[in-house]
Amino acid sequence: MDTIIIERLERLAKSRGVFISLFSEIYELLTSFICFQSDDEPIVLTNWVVSTWAYECFMHTPYIHIYSPDKRCGKSLLLDILSELCKKSLKTSQPSSAIYRWIQENKGTLFIDEIDTLNREDRSEFYGILNQGFSSRSGGVLKMVGNNHTPTTFDVYCPKLFSGIGADNLTDTLRDRSIPIELQRKTEEVKTRRLIGTQPFYELEMVAIGLEQLDFDVEDNPYWSEDDMLEVLDILSQTNKDDRAVDICIPIVTIASMGSPEWLEQTINACNNLTQRDTEEQSWEIELLGLCKKIMFLQTGKTNIQSRELAIAINDFDESRFVNWNNGNGINPSNVARALRSYGIKSKSIRQGTDVSKGYEWNDFLDAFDRYLPKDEVQEEDIREEQVEIF
Repeated sequence: MDTIIIERLERLAKSRGVFISLFSEIYELLTSFICFQSDDEPIVLTNWVVSTWAYECFMHTPYIHIYSPDKRCGKSLLLDILSELCKKSLKTSQPSSAIYRWIQENKGTLFIDEIDTLNREDRSEFYGILNQGFSSRSGGVLKMVGNNHTPTTFDVYCPKLFSGIGADNLTDTLRDRSIPIELQRKTEEVKTRRLIGTQPFYELEMVAIGLEQLDFDVEDNPYWSEDDMLEVLDILSQTNKDDRAVDICIPIVTIASMGSPEWLEQTINACNNLTQRDTEEQSWEIELLGLCKKIMFLQTGKTNIQSRELAIAINDFDESRFVNWNNGNGINPSNVARALRSYGIKSKSIRQGTDVSKGYEWNDFLDAFDRYLPKDEVQEEDIREEQVEIF
């Protein structure tokens, strides 16, 4: 971030003590329970929690999209924590189009878990409500109410959070309105708190009480002015070329301006990093990763494998789902590359004799194996007993 923008941030930051304290408490709580990939995720979530109490002050409210490649990555725990902190939260995994009534009456924060299990075609009306609800100027949804079927408009503007397996579990429209938060399974060495007993809930409740006492006024806000929001808009526009990302990040960054200049700068960087994250399909089955581990054991003494060799080896497991891919031709190197990228595994130039082509170093798989494959799922002795003829 260049010097001029940093100077503007120093002028914009309010350094309000109550906000600095709340930011610190929320951030510490989130990171004590959840193992995030980087500081970006808890920084954005901290500001988003505060924004749920002030969302009516803004024209847009960013949605949050929490996803992971597989189960047991902390999504449900994170939802439990956030629901304790956010304004009037409602958690549901089987929502209906009737949520428009709840939003109208409660003006709270809607949490939708397991969104990857919802049928988009059968719930087109429900998704229409979600699509409109990120903007205060959307006009709401029109419903027929009462015995007389009176046309009535319901305001569906409110903060919303979606959670599920795979980055592709949202429609393109909802993904466009959301800040992505990707969770990965923690390793055994990482220790985090458990949400058990009265003490953690007491800590969360105390923070929520502090947030409620801030008393944001939509008409006469004591914390920031319209000029402040315009300044945030200009700074974001210079640092993020995605117009929709700028729109949804304005509340997050405006909230962050109540803290220190350092916190404000960290928030802008975090928003830009996350909204520019590639969230194309990443939810490839853990089966492929398990097969890669089997193949590694079968390749005794080899430190790498070429991409085409890996695809052929995967297809040699006749009972796997991949043999039916691509009209029965099996998985190809491009499919494999897309799948492995979701685990941070990327191909590189591999030399085998005089042949140089794209492939993978087995060492690059070890972290993913440790995070996503149970320790007893793949045993070298069991694999060898299968006597799969691969090489």
